[in-house]
Amino acid sequence: MEKYFLNFILFCLWFTGISAQGLEPVITDTILKADEVYLDPLNQIYVVNNNEKSISKYNLSLRLLKSISFKQGWDQAVLDVSDPFKCLLYYPGDYKILVLDESLAVISSYDESELNAQSTICHFSTDYIALFSNNVLKLKNYEQQISVSSEPLFNIDTIHTQYPFQLKQSNEYLYLLRPGIGISRYNNQLFEENKWLNGKISKMDVSGDQLFYLSGNELIQFDTRFKSEEVILKGNAPISSFAVNPDYLLWLENEHLKLMKRK
Repeated sequence: MEKYFLNFILFCLWFTGISAQGLEPVITDTILKADEVYLDPLNQIYVVNNNEKSISKYNLSLRLLKSISFKQGWDQAVLDVSDPFKCLLYYPGDYKILVLDESLAVISSYDESELNAQSTICHFSTDYIALFSNNVLKLKNYEQQISVSSEPLFNIDTIHTQYPFQLKQSNEYLYLLRPGIGISRYNNQLFEENKWLNGKISKMDVSGDQLFYLSGNELIQFDTRFKSEEVILKGNAPISSFAVNPDYLLWLENEHLKLMKRK
């Protein structure tokens, strides 16, 4: 009887595709066509569908709160929802940053001539937006026209990847993902103070001191304080996007949107 029970538990863990540490059981598993998913600090979910040119916002019960169409003629839209009252929206290759309020209405916009196809941005603070472009990291206050720049960061890369660069902020650090190479962390003076080289990393997110990244089809959590690492999720189908906040883990597995509470 005990052997049967143990086998049953192992089967359940395999079926949900999760490890036993750090996560609760899946609380949402919904079929949803999407390309990217985001999760803000208020536990609101954002879904980008590039085919339909739409951005939809949901609560945790997946009740639709708002949906908008994004700019025609662009293959994708990229969001930063770390401030749910000032979400950043941009299109790789376009030269404009849009700021959206909680209803996804445009409340301001900034022209940015350096926002090319490999650029990436995120909120750094209430007043500053971080921008990586042309091998340089910048902190920019568009209202006061203040800009602080790093030195050129890398040698010219010869690695080409289908995955976009990502930039995230947490605890006054900036994390920059260069797919095919790895993740670098920069302090508020824009100096690199740590890096994690892994050419298989395709996506990342950060919550507090916890760095999460997708390597192959495994989601890995790295504690930047204690330098400990563990695989917290193994997808049974390809994981195309994920997001974390202090309370939840959200991911897109094939056409299934899944949500799990973090311990």
